[in-house]
Amino acid sequence: MAKKKGENSKEHPSEQQVETFEDKIIDIEDLPHVGPATAEKLRAAGFHSIEAIAVASPQELSSVAEIGESTAFKIIDAAR
Repeated sequence: MAKKKGENSKEHPSEQQVETFEDKIIDIEDLPHVGPATAEKLRAAGFHSIEAIAVASPQELSSVAEIGESTAFKIIDAAR
């Protein structure tokens, strides 16, 4: 007997396991252009989460982390 479309769990969306963003823990160092020294400066300035970085301005990040504004923009963009 042939299976009808949707009977196979790979084809049926309600039976698939969906990996969500909330399931992953992303550390500040996981962002492009953020090494250990930059991460430490960001944490010292109160940026303890990706969300905090995502809502910062490039000027603010540039100032506290002692990086260029273009690099700060790239970090913020990646965090978003």
